[in-house]
Amino acid sequence: MKKLSPSSAWLASAALGVFVLAPLTQALASSLDTLVVTASRTPQTVNQSLASVTVITREEIERLQALSLVDLLRSRAGIDITSNGAFGKTTGLSSRGTNSNHTLLLVDGVRMGSASSGGASWQYLPASEIDRVEIVRGPRTSLYGSDAIGGVIQVFTRRGQVSDPKLNAFAGAGSFGTQKYGASVAGGNKTLLYSLGVSRFDTDGINVRDSGDDGRDGYDNTSFTGNFEYRLSQATRFTTSLMHSSGSSEYDPGADDHQEFVHSAVRVAWHQQLTNQWGSELAVAQSRDESEAFDRWPGYFNTRMDQLSWINTLQLGIHKIQVGVDALKEQLDSSTNYDEDSRNNLGAFAQLQVPFGQLSSEFSLRFDDNEQFGNKTTGQAGLGYWVSPELSLRSSAGTAFVVPTFNQLYWPDSGWGGGNPDLKPEQSTSYELGAYYALDGWFVDLAVFHTDINDLIAGFPAENINEARIQGLEAEAGIRHNGLNLVAAATLLKPENRETGKDLRRRARQTYRVDVDQQWQMLSAGLSVIHRGKSYDNATNTTEIDGYTLLNLRTAWQINPAFSLQASVENVLDKDYTTAVDYNEPGRAAYLTLVYQQ
Repeated sequence: MKKLSPSSAWLASAALGVFVLAPLTQALASSLDTLVVTASRTPQTVNQSLASVTVITREEIERLQALSLVDLLRSRAGIDITSNGAFGKTTGLSSRGTNSNHTLLLVDGVRMGSASSGGASWQYLPASEIDRVEIVRGPRTSLYGSDAIGGVIQVFTRRGQVSDPKLNAFAGAGSFGTQKYGASVAGGNKTLLYSLGVSRFDTDGINVRDSGDDGRDGYDNTSFTGNFEYRLSQATRFTTSLMHSSGSSEYDPGADDHQEFVHSAVRVAWHQQLTNQWGSELAVAQSRDESEAFDRWPGYFNTRMDQLSWINTLQLGIHKIQVGVDALKEQLDSSTNYDEDSRNNLGAFAQLQVPFGQLSSEFSLRFDDNEQFGNKTTGQAGLGYWVSPELSLRSSAGTAFVVPTFNQLYWPDSGWGGGNPDLKPEQSTSYELGAYYALDGWFVDLAVFHTDINDLIAGFPAENINEARIQGLEAEAGIRHNGLNLVAAATLLKPENRETGKDLRRRARQTYRVDVDQQWQMLSAGLSVIHRGKSYDNATNTTEIDGYTLLNLRTAWQINPAFSLQASVENVLDKDYTTAVDYNEPGRAAYLTLVYQQ
């Protein structure tokens, strides 16, 4: 019998795992009517989507008592989080084993990220301002352009509803000198909807590095959000959204070393229903990612992305066609001299959604003209089959690309290496098979995936790796019944540098997460178990990062219809762990919060 290669054997075992787990779906399912818009840039229910999607609702955010977006995302299906210490420190997110800048972050439709360092500032988004999070795993470059090899995560801030003004507020305190408080008001009528919120988070933090000073490295963040929707008529409406976070984050080695940051997004859009079959949206947006360091090497990096999009959606019977154009201008203003500090990208895309009875298909094609790297064409195709109203199968294939950042291209050589202006864009091809089953409050979602990335950018000075191959299995399941909420996720990953056979750095081969909560009238209690397997801090796999398992506990008491008291203990077992060598994470910590909701 022919012996399987290690890669083929691993993929075969992953596929076998799907068939082993499949019988469990006979007992598991959940609500089918949750709407998502990120996967296809049009509204779909979760079971209609041909992508692997996770939705985190406002109800779940409040139940988990999360402090930040990072806490909500940690060890979700396909998601791996690493950070250079706790509380506002540099954080990387890997979706399906890809680089941190391979996952596009959107805030209310606005593209976020730093043109200088690449990737998004995940650590600066407080959970208190978030209404919903949509996680889409797998390539979406054919719809969104560069930066979506691993997927897209979209954060939606709070929105108004038709009602009298309703006030929400909270105040809390806890370990490490932590304080948090905020308030929001929302309401509206048939003409105008509005929501405004402000929050503050302040902590003394922990000592991030043992090799630095002995003091704690604090963090503070003041955030403001606003959303407005004005309906001129049934066919015409205007929307405006704003998110602004600013503050400071301390770090080692010096006692006074810190950076001040601004992280913001603003968007204005005109929505017009031109006919019963034709809808159009024209939007302008801008995001800012700014930081200034105050240490022995002071300097500032202020990046801005100006964005314009025009999307038209045609409903032709049961078929849907979407065509659009996106314009993006990246700009960098820095105390460091770069050979180039701005570039433009113009993209045009088309998407076709075609159902055939129990079959459904999606096809998308995009053309990008990048000022630095020329023309890029990407595409994606997906096919779904509904075995029954409860069970659907899906498959997809797609291509994607990511252009190098300004740091990777032009960082000045200061003795230990600089940028590499000869870098080529990273390009990928991905395949996925999945199954989704849902019924009476239960659900199970399974997927196996395979991604080849050519010219993956790694190291410093940066260079293109000839090829990286990432294979994996994801499983997500949950139940909601008689006050019980349970969500579980698991990811098995093989992230390989094909040239060396080594694992890509800081990618864990296994991550697991279980969130369980029970409601009893005015009292609730819950726990989370979060596991991250071992990984490597360097490309040669000689520096190992140990795996860890964390236990978090929480409870809440509804004092009366307006007031509730929340309490949580994180890292109950006081585990000593890290996600990056030489950077500490918090030990046991307790928090208490009083919440007011109208």
